[in-house]
Amino acid sequence: MNTGDNQAVGKAIVLVGLMGTGKSSVGAKVARSIDAQFIDTDDLIAQQSGRSVREIFAQDGEAAFRDAEVAALNKAFEAVRLGNDTVISTGGGIVLNPINRKLIKENARCVVWLDALGEH
Repeated sequence: MNTGDNQAVGKAIVLVGLMGTGKSSVGAKVARSIDAQFIDTDDLIAQQSGRSVREIFAQDGEAAFRDAEVAALNKAFEAVRLGNDTVISTGGGIVLNPINRKLIKENARCVVWLDALGEH
């Protein structure tokens, strides 16, 4: 997509939902099926910090992790602004931060809430 000012902008599909709903596995499959880039914000945080999400929570606390989520989401949307169609899988609590909700609202073409049904 071109915005008219010669700036390339891709399309973003953002997957949100609680932990364990399949955002990462569904996101990877959707990205493959539409020939888009796949970014998992938790994986991006781990790559950038050299630590797992669990380690960041334990060592630095939730507030530090939530700050890292903002940075990771911004980085994911950079790919979109560069013209890459992208499927973004987010951490379960990413929508708790109003900054992230604003980023998603301003940059996502589509937001999908995934929910997992419990056993009946």
